Amino acid sequence: MNSYLKKFLVGAVLVCSSTVVMGQAKGFYHGFGAQTMIGFYNLQYTSPSGNYSGTRLTGVPGVMYKATYAFNEHLAVSAFPFAGLNGVLGGNFGARGTIGFELPIHGQFFIGDLDESCFYMGGGFSYAWMATTNEIYGPIIGPQLGLGGQFPIRGNPVGVRVAWSRGINKTNVDVPFAEIQRDTKYLVTLGIYYPIGM
Repeated sequence: MNSYLKKFLVGAVLVCSSTVVMGQAKGFYHGFGAQTMIGFYNLQYTSPSGNYSGTRLTGVPGVMYKATYAFNEHLAVSAFPFAGLNGVLGGNFGARGTIGFELPIHGQFFIGDLDESCFYMGGGFSYAWMATTNEIYGPIIGPQLGLGGQFPIRGNPVGVRVAWSRGINKTNVDVPFAEIQRDTKYLVTLGIYYPIGM
């Protein structure tokens, strides 16, 4: 198992355990919705067999679940697991099919009522993975910043969120004696969801 994934899973368990120990929580809140995940990959390397320089931009829509545990009136921890699949996309958005998943966990500061209208911002860690039918882009693992809010629309609260993360994991290059010159990864997620309360 990837060492970054191991650290991420251990951290997730510790965060979940701490919520139980701390207690005094305001409660659990949930939501379901749709999200688009966009990954940017830039890789450059040199090797005796040839040099490579390439940039990839791929996106995938899918479904997102929001799970929030509020400690008090302003502090919470949230997870936003996501899974996506699409068909043909044109231009820079890949080939005939794209799949992806993400598991981010954030500590958050919020103002308002998580059942109704609110604003929140925070950060944490994210593990994401994307691939098309022609190419496996691989994981984007790293810190993530996010913000969002819930607003009444026709009497019902609707939530939106946006997040950005930078991959700190290295790309596995299966080329003998390759020297990586640049290895950059970014992830942007845009989502809309319907909160269903406690």
